[in-house]
Amino acid sequence: VPVIVEDLGGWREMPGSWRVKDRWDQAYWTARLARNEELRTSVVDDARMQVALHARAETLWAGWQEVFRKVISNECNRNPQTPVPVAG
Repeated sequence: VPVIVEDLGGWREMPGSWRVKDRWDQAYWTARLARNEELRTSVVDDARMQVALHARAETLWAGWQEVFRKVISNECNRNPQTPVPVAG
């Protein structure tokens, strides 16, 4: 499912997402996607390809293991420069 969000930070490379400048731009692209099945399919197919290329299970699991290791070792609290993982 394509996702349309305002450009306010977050994961800029998220497959299947469009970052827009304001709510009017968001409304425009939402309406365009709603009426254009070919465009929706294209966005979803591209996202699927990007995930297959860059989000292999082994790579993702290694990243999560590192996050868990830091949380368990309390490393995030000792180094204020290390970002604390946030759910959501």
